[in-house]
Amino acid sequence: MKILMKILVIFSVFLKVNFRGKLSSRRSAGKPAVKVKVLMIYPLFPKANFWSGHWALWFVGKKSAILSLALPMIAALLPATWQVTFWDMNVEPWWKRWMLKRQIKKADLVFLSAMEEQKESALEVIGLCNDTRVVAGGPLFFQAEPNEFPGVDHIFSGEAELTLPEFISAWEKYQALPEKDRKEDVFKSVYSSAKFCDLALLPPPRLELAKIHRYTIVPIELGRGCPHQCTFCSIHAIAGTKLRFKPWEKVKVELDNLRRVFKHGTVFIVNDNLLASPRYLEEFLDHLLPWQIENHFPFDFIFQSDIRMADHERLMKKMAACRFKKVFIGIESINDASLESCHKTQNVGRDLVADVKKIMKHGLEVMAGIIVGLDGDTPAIFKVLYEFLQKSGIIVAMVNVVLILRHTEDWIRMKAEGRLVDKPLEGILNYKPICMDPKELVDGFLWLQKQLFLPRNYFARVRNAIKNLEPTPARRPSLSELKAFAHSLWRIGIFSRYNWRYIRLLLTTFFAKFGLFASGVTWTIMLTHYRKVVALQRKAVTIARRRYA
Repeated sequence: MKILMKILVIFSVFLKVNFRGKLSSRRSAGKPAVKVKVLMIYPLFPKANFWSGHWALWFVGKKSAILSLALPMIAALLPATWQVTFWDMNVEPWWKRWMLKRQIKKADLVFLSAMEEQKESALEVIGLCNDTRVVAGGPLFFQAEPNEFPGVDHIFSGEAELTLPEFISAWEKYQALPEKDRKEDVFKSVYSSAKFCDLALLPPPRLELAKIHRYTIVPIELGRGCPHQCTFCSIHAIAGTKLRFKPWEKVKVELDNLRRVFKHGTVFIVNDNLLASPRYLEEFLDHLLPWQIENHFPFDFIFQSDIRMADHERLMKKMAACRFKKVFIGIESINDASLESCHKTQNVGRDLVADVKKIMKHGLEVMAGIIVGLDGDTPAIFKVLYEFLQKSGIIVAMVNVVLILRHTEDWIRMKAEGRLVDKPLEGILNYKPICMDPKELVDGFLWLQKQLFLPRNYFARVRNAIKNLEPTPARRPSLSELKAFAHSLWRIGIFSRYNWRYIRLLLTTFFAKFGLFASGVTWTIMLTHYRKVVALQRKAVTIARRRYA
């Protein structure tokens, strides 16, 4: 019996090896041999962040709010013989972490892209890559010193499209040499360029590498650069002040690719300020509308702009026709002294409430970025901002204390003034405010966040938005959106403390403005996330205050 078992085991192993050998030979027939294995890793985005949408994703059955384009765009620039694997830690379950470690060991190169908010997770990933060469880029590593991130072998500062060919050439020369003759001096520690690339020459990003079905929103890039000189912002340093756009022919190819892998849903237009060139925007819309009609309107769009959008009525009408649904506007403050202190001059001297209502009349829901702690802010700013947001009907108001980012104009100025601090004040401030006490600033920030996302105040803004927002034609809901509605009826409509407010909202939109019915569901689901974020941020501030006291 034992002899028979041994024979069966040997025979099964033979079949397994033979089958795998034939299968691999069939798969590799006609394809170039793989020279390099590249693993691209996108670190975890903090859950306690307005943009993450973490506690709302359960309703729609998704894992992440939005796909990052950075690594798929870099993957498109690599040689065809390089085997690329994309690993987004935000969509992979935690119990697959052992698989990530295994993938890192197998890889020849690990590419890492991260923002400032992802620093903790990025450092964790770097720590896993003990024997694997790490190539890092993104805002977190912008203008970083060679030894600032131990474990990172090569840093790409600025637009990697210009310097990546140099690295690829060095790597291929390095690999062509016998192992004993290989020297590290063929590489640079930092690859950087003061120039900016021509977007018309870039290939479309490799979206097929990502698990698209796990994202709520998928982005498409139209352009880069911002002409404004806001002192707290690093965009004009990273992407430049000169506007660069992709021609429609390139955009169409990317839309067609997106249509194949994403089918239908919400698309975020990546552009630092879409209104920066009204002429390009109008030409783009004139091309987009026929494409939408031809493809039966598969996508809704979200974009970024500034408050001057209210001055362009013709453009807003065209956007509504193309199914543009939401616009994120950096309002920052309604205090002219604060706006002038940070060079946000395009917002100065405007009736912001009237502007917001005008934009909403064209079917564009306004999401606002608000910053407190600017040099012109006084303790009165918190109540003024609260009243403005309630009156204007801006439902999604992302309020943050100003963070002095490295290499911005504020960072340079405050460093010269001696206002930057090593030990965070009140747990979260990396600078010394001048118009109020640090404790007043943090307490006011926490108060404002709490007030904005109390159910009674939140739904009051929703009612104002319904009055102002003109519904635009909606696409047919997807299966995940129908599931989200069913889950919301059960989890919010029955078990939440504000269930009666939700039911009243559904009835109001159903009978008064049915075009906003789906938006009402989305607003209420997102409240679940916002309240959780506010609670966790409040807890984090309390802990940080004790730590740095």
